[in-house]
This record gives sequence, structure tokens and C-alpha cells, in this order.
Amino acid sequence: MMTANKPTAGRPKGLRFMVWVIGSVCVIMCIQLWVYERKWSEHHPDDPGTNTFKTQNSTLDDDGLEASDNPEVRVRVVDESSTLREILEAVSMCAADPGAEVQADTAECLEKLFMEYPALRTLQQAPRLEEESSHQRTSDKILIEALENQIANLSQMLQASTDFLELKDTREAGLSDGDRSWFMSAVRSSAAQRNGLPEMFEFPSALSNGRILCFLGNDSSDGTKNRYGLAFKGYLPRGATLLPGLTLVADNYWDYTNIWHGMSALVGFVSWRVAESCVRPSRLLLFHWGELVPSMGAWIDSVLHAAFGARLPVERLGQAAPGGPGPVCLERAVVNRRGLGGMSLPNMNAMFLAVRCRARKFCAVDVRGARVGSGIRLTLLIRSGARSLANVTAVTDILSDECRKVDLCQLEISSIADLSFCDQVALMSRTDVLLSTHGAQLTNMMFMSEGGYVMEMMPKGWLEFAGVGQYIYTWLAEWTRLKHEGIWRDTDGPDCPFDASETLKCFFFFKDIHVGLNHTHLALWTAQVLQKAQLNKQQQEAAAAGLNNTQIAAADAVGGGSCPCDHVDNLEHASHVDEEA
Repeated sequence: MMTANKPTAGRPKGLRFMVWVIGSVCVIMCIQLWVYERKWSEHHPDDPGTNTFKTQNSTLDDDGLEASDNPEVRVRVVDESSTLREILEAVSMCAADPGAEVQADTAECLEKLFMEYPALRTLQQAPRLEEESSHQRTSDKILIEALENQIANLSQMLQASTDFLELKDTREAGLSDGDRSWFMSAVRSSAAQRNGLPEMFEFPSALSNGRILCFLGNDSSDGTKNRYGLAFKGYLPRGATLLPGLTLVADNYWDYTNIWHGMSALVGFVSWRVAESCVRPSRLLLFHWGELVPSMGAWIDSVLHAAFGARLPVERLGQAAPGGPGPVCLERAVVNRRGLGGMSLPNMNAMFLAVRCRARKFCAVDVRGARVGSGIRLTLLIRSGARSLANVTAVTDILSDECRKVDLCQLEISSIADLSFCDQVALMSRTDVLLSTHGAQLTNMMFMSEGGYVMEMMPKGWLEFAGVGQYIYTWLAEWTRLKHEGIWRDTDGPDCPFDASETLKCFFFFKDIHVGLNHTHLALWTAQVLQKAQLNKQQQEAAAAGLNNTQIAAADAVGGGSCPCDHVDNLEHASHVDEEA
């Protein structure tokens, strides 16, 4: 290595100042390199060039020092802290040690420094790496902003993409016919997929491609003014309100006050609930021809209260909202637009068994003592107004005479207009034979025990003009495992004042007239049915001889038995005064 002769009068001041400047620059560059090295190491731990100060292709000797290819120069192993200290010391020696012979001039001093720390020769690369990293970050930022803008645009498009259709599609026939319906007509189903359960549409589901159901409008007189649409939960229409939980949605061709129409439109949800692990809904949403219905009758309200373990409020879709309602979206919805249509008989039997069991438990009705050794209970259920009996006293006398001919027969005469819901459940639970005229009050037969008997009377003209609706209680008897003992049809009274071709006018003429009486027929008919009921009671008593009261109760689904969904509901007794059917 070359050495310089020691000057006699010290170094020139200019050279010393230049060395000091160069040394300071080196210090600053080293500090920058050290900072950059730390940042790079944090983000690129696997990069082989991470420690810029390390000598490449070197090995450690026994003392833990790196040996370079040059045997005359020993380069110490460095890390971030020790390297900075050592470099600062070496630069300081070059700039400020006048007595060091090896550092007579700046060039030779720095050359030795580079030999001892070869990585210093690459210091000039650091600004370029930093610049490249800065460019990359700028490029990534631009790309991210572009993606965010695209997502925002897509979100706006999804929010605006909900297509609201008329709830009441006037292009359809009205009543459900096959797979067509005027309520939410764009929704289709397959009967083969229902397995004998009522037609139910769930949202969100595969049917809706994961979208939830939304409604717009709350008109209660024109269903064409109310609309429905589908939207993704995360991209609801602008101004939409999201209703959490499960909403049961129904459309009814008739109404929800008459107990038959309310029952046939809504009780199918009980079957769905049992099949769906007894999930409890949050509310009801009711329509009639697509028109919003803000309430329902107290009778069906109580049936659902018993069946679901809680009272279900009826949603009004923001009817009181100032300026009109915005879209209302349902987090989860189940739609039934055909009532009980399409249900199989076994599913009907199971559903009404569950409803009867729950109603009896809800009303604390225990009929265990009434089923064995109590005789026959004959109930005459009367109604006032349309299709009421023309001579209640004469009918009562005939029934009393025939009941006295049967051991332990008891006659009870009642009107549901005078009974609360739970009183009706209790009355039907102790009835073996039920006689009544055609009307909604007969819907209460669903609370009778299986094997009971039903006798029905109709006014003149119903056979010719009432259509299929005259057989609904024959169907209900089959659905509830009762025995419908036929229909007596009055033949006396005035004829239809309209031409026979005026079917609807004639039907409404006969719909509201009173029901007369054939004394001989009613007496014989009642005697025959009471005999059947007595024989059936004797068979029940023989079968129950080896059973205890708990087993009898469970078999008949009464107070002591276990009902579907008991494990998730806590039924509380409540009674109501209900409307006349």
C-alpha cells in the first residue's frame, strides 16, 4: 500500500476543510443508507441483498469475523448498529486525525475505508431504489383508486338495478291456476319440489340468486300501485329500510277477519315452521289482491299466537311515514300466496294436529277426563244473521229428544259470538258430535279430538249456485281426521228471482237466507250419528283400558302431551273476545 510523507508544517487548511466536507457527506449518506436498509429489511426479509453493509460471498472465521478474499484486509461482520458506529469512526479518522501517517491525503484514506467496507461503493444505488419504490407505490395507489372507483360505480349500479314489478299483475286470471298467480306473478315454483307442503317462496335463496325481497308502496285499495323487487342486502335501493329477522308474507283472495279465510290463508305457515326447526318469525305482511292489509281478526291472531309462541305484529310498510314510504326490504322472507293449496293429506293431518295441540296448551285446556267414561257430548253451534237457523227452538227440541235416548249424552248449545278464543277451543275439545249451519264458525271443528263427528246444514239454492266452496268443511273434516256425516239441504223457501243463467246473482240471493227444518230427517239423522259416536266412544274406552292418563293425553295431543316446537316456545295463556264469523 502506498504511504505519504509527513509534511513538515502540517496539512494545508484547504485540504483539511475538503476532507471534513467529504467526511460529512459520507456520514449523511451512511445514515441514509442505514435508514433505507432498515425499511427494506422490514418489507423484504428474504431478499439476499437485504443487509447492504455485509460483504458478499464471505465466510466467518473461528473468531466470528468475516474473512474477505483479500488476506491483508479483515472486514468486520456488521449489523445495523455496529456498522454505523464503525463507519462514523473511520470517516472521522480520515477527516480529523493529523497524526495518522496512513491518512496523509483524503483519497488514500477513503480508499482504505472502501477496502475495509466494500459495500460502501454501492451507496449511490440507494436513491435509485428509493425512487423505484416511490414510483411503484404511486402506481399501486393509482391502481387502487381506479379499483375503488369501479367498485363505487358498481355499487351505484346495483342500488339502481332493482326492478319493481306490480304486486297485482292484471295480465293474470286472479285466482291461482296451476303455476300462475296474479300476486308476484314473476315468481315460479315446481310442485315436485314441495313434497306435499304448501307452496312457499323463501328470500334470499337460489330462486332469487341470493337477493332479498323488497316492497314499494302501501296502498290498501289498489294492488297495482304496490310493487315488489329483489335486491342484494349490501346494495339496497336508495332510501330503503331493512326489516331484520323473518317476515311471513301472505296474499288472500278473501280477507283475514273471517275465521275460515284467515285460517286457510295463514295456518300453512305452521307446517313450514315445524319443518324449519321451529324458527320464530318477527312479523306478518298481509295482502289482499296485492292491496296492503294492516290488521287481521282476533281469532286467527290467537291461533298464530298459540302456534308460534308469541303474537306476530302486522307490518304496515310505513303507512304513517311523512311524504310517502320508501322501499322496505326484508332481511328474510317466506311468501305464501295459495293458502293450503297443494298440501298432501298426511301433511294436513300433521299440521292440524300441531295446531290443536298448541291451542289447547295455550288455553290450558285439559280434556283427559272428558275422553273416557264421560258419555257423548253433542254441541249445537248457532249463528245469527245470514244462514242462521229459522227455528232454533224446534232444532233444540229434536236434539234434546234424541240425546236422551243415549246413555250419558249431554247437549250443549252455544254461539261463538259470546265466546272468547279459548272458550271456543275448550268447547270444541269436549265435543264429540257437532251440528251447525254452513258458516265460518264451523272452522272451530279443528279443535275437536280426532274421530269426532260433524253434521252440516245448508240453505236452499247452495247445491246449484254455491260452487266448490260449499264443500270446504267436508275437506276440513278430512284434514283434521274427523268424520263428516253429510249435508242436509233445505228445499223450502222462495226461488231465485233472477234467470237461472244469472248464477252469481242467485248465489247472493240464497247466501244470506235462513236455514229451515225437516223434523223427521233431523231426528233420524241425529239418532244415527249419536249411535256411531257411542260405538266409537266404547271402542276408545276399551283401547284406553290399559293406558294411564298421561299416555291418553299424549295420544290425543291434549294438555299433558308434548306439542311440536314446545322446546323453543314458552306458551302463555291469553284469551280474547273474537268477532262473529
